[in-house]
Amino acid sequence: MVASVLFGIMPWYVNQLAPLSGTKIFYARVVVTLFCVLPTLFIPKVRQAFFGIFRNRRVLCLMTISTAIASTMWWLFVWSPVNGYTKELSLGFFILPLALSLTGRLVFSESIKPIQYCAIAIAVLGIFVELVAVGRLPWVTLAVTGAFPVYFTLRRWAGVHPVPGLIFECLLMCGPAFWMLSHSEPFANYLGGGSMHWFWLLGLGALSFTSTLLYLAASSHLPVSLFGLLSYLEPTLLFLVAIVALKEPLTSQQLVTYSLIGLATLLVCVDTAKTIARSSHGSLAQAG
Repeated sequence: MVASVLFGIMPWYVNQLAPLSGTKIFYARVVVTLFCVLPTLFIPKVRQAFFGIFRNRRVLCLMTISTAIASTMWWLFVWSPVNGYTKELSLGFFILPLALSLTGRLVFSESIKPIQYCAIAIAVLGIFVELVAVGRLPWVTLAVTGAFPVYFTLRRWAGVHPVPGLIFECLLMCGPAFWMLSHSEPFANYLGGGSMHWFWLLGLGALSFTSTLLYLAASSHLPVSLFGLLSYLEPTLLFLVAIVALKEPLTSQQLVTYSLIGLATLLVCVDTAKTIARSSHGSLAQAG
């Protein structure tokens, strides 16, 4: 839950880094996150898993491709709030769990419950409303719902532990990031603007690193059903930040679309909560 809250406030936070552009903030996020994550290499298991990536050509190839996708998503997550697309970003994350359900069914032959099919159908209806009203889905929404299923599929095929995988991604992204920042006059001027600017940048690294590690820890230790339920907190917070804090406008057709997506989300949440309750009741019955 803490990870979702930290991710949810990221759009507000990156707006405090003005006048930096979304792209400059992305480069800064890569660099400061790298410095935060590198000390984990002192952990023997993490170091062994990290160097193991380079000993397997197939894994190395999969991780390189997935890193390219991850870098795009990292950039999008900080670019969207600065440019007024936080609502569209949250819509993508609302649809994402449903898209992942379809990915699990089509790619990994996982089963889907009838209520999940119903939720997917309602979400598709919401998308249809947006298409009729606007003629297209926002590209930010399409990027989130299209890229993340591919990313998670590649990472699952690679079989790399999340922490060494994060180190690999940061190292691969940091070269271009270092070069672009070192040749950026606006970024140099920003750093020269006072100690508070350094404070905000360091805070960005701490926020990114902490939220990512907590997210990885939750995915490893929480029951899958509970983790899936809590994952809906992040897009909800993104949407609230967009409307309340960033004052982004909400049109009537967007309200219909978000309501339908919200209904689909609610169905999945209720079903997940019932599954957790039955599982807990069964465990208590066995213990008794």
